[in-house]
Amino acid sequence: MADEADVDAYVAALQGPDAEARAAAARALGELGDTSAGDALDTVLRTDPDVRVRAAAADALGTMRDYAWTESLADVLERDPDESVRRAAAAALALMGGLPR
Repeated sequence: MADEADVDAYVAALQGPDAEARAAAARALGELGDTSAGDALDTVLRTDPDVRVRAAAADALGTMRDYAWTESLADVLERDPDESVRRAAAAALALMGGLPR
């Protein structure tokens, strides 16, 4: 399991002013694989103004492979205005084996 301090630091970085740093934090959380960061990533996925950050959050949630976020990913797949974010959501869902039935 990831070090809690690392997870907390990356979760805090998701709220920073620099979009590239927020995207890097999302990617790092995905690599750590600690699902305790899922709610923060879900919030970023739905609300961050930068497409790179939203796409990185979708990638991270897919890497974690926790079905808790399939509804959010499916919603983003359907509604996000940016194609790269929709593609990231689709890839994340594919990593999870698609939507649960």
